[in-house]
Amino acid sequence: MFKFYVSRFSFFVVSFFFLASFLVAKENQYRDVLQKHISNKHWKKAVSYIVKNKKYTLKEKDDLIIRVICSATIEGEKPLVLSKPLYKELISYIKFLSIPHNVQNIKILLAESMIKHDHYHLAFELIKDEDSASLKLRIKNDYIARLIQKGEEAKALRLLEKKGYAKCKDVAFSEMSKLYSHKKDFKKAIRYLKKVESRYILSDTVRAIGRDFLETNPSEKKVLAFAEFFKSKEDKKSFFLSYFQNLLKEKKLHKLENILKKKKVNLGDDFALESWRILLVGLLQKKKYDHAMKNIRLIEKSLKKIGEDDIDTLWKMVFDSCYFSGEEERVWAQKVLKYVKNPRQREMLKKRLM
Repeated sequence: MFKFYVSRFSFFVVSFFFLASFLVAKENQYRDVLQKHISNKHWKKAVSYIVKNKKYTLKEKDDLIIRVICSATIEGEKPLVLSKPLYKELISYIKFLSIPHNVQNIKILLAESMIKHDHYHLAFELIKDEDSASLKLRIKNDYIARLIQKGEEAKALRLLEKKGYAKCKDVAFSEMSKLYSHKKDFKKAIRYLKKVESRYILSDTVRAIGRDFLETNPSEKKVLAFAEFFKSKEDKKSFFLSYFQNLLKEKKLHKLENILKKKKVNLGDDFALESWRILLVGLLQKKKYDHAMKNIRLIEKSLKKIGEDDIDTLWKMVFDSCYFSGEEERVWAQKVLKYVKNPRQREMLKKRLM
């Protein structure tokens, strides 16, 4: 009797694993067939295969159809030119989607892609029956931006006077500002920048102009003036750190040191520490060890909110730069040990000799 049950159990186990293997093989077959259609850009065959396959849940079916549509619109290494007939074919697949938010999301994706490829009328036709005002505004903003990027700024600005485009002004002024910024005409760029009211769009625009602005090696006075356009403290920090890195590359350490010592940029002790660190890197590159040590002393006195670990790191920077640079520099390493007054820090540096 026992052998009978064991044999029955073994039979069920073997059957279970056989069935599981069969299902996995079948699943792989489904996936391979679908992938083949997608790889061959046979979008109609791919969607037909998904729709006819009864094994998929509604969510799985939607996800796979979206995958097909996305695969058709994704740009590869080569510039992709998407035709109007292809877009119309992709639009026809929307009717197979079951979940409402998937329908809207794919319409947004297709409309944005159509704008990018200059099929404006098709994009607006796609979303005309949508109830979402924010969706329609989003596509209009994309349209305005695209016109300006293509050099049709006059047409874009005229559109702002038309009904339904008044809320596109911020995007239009932002794009105009970026356009002149790329041309290094910062007077006009700032003129349009001042017209942008949306805080979010303004921040994005200022960051973009700031990058172009720093490429022109502006004077300290102009940099300080431009920084006032930043509304975010973090954006302002990032802008100044980029400026300081530029001064380091140009070996204008005296300018950077003057800004830091006179505290012309006051954005907190953490920012100041990061700025001083950039200066120290430049001084160590020039082997101005004595100068670097004096600045660390100044940092210790002026930056009260930074911790001991931060100061330790600065001393390690100077010490390691001396000790590991060569025999002549090792003499400076000994001078660093004598210069450091804090016994704990001195012991910390001595251990690095071992």
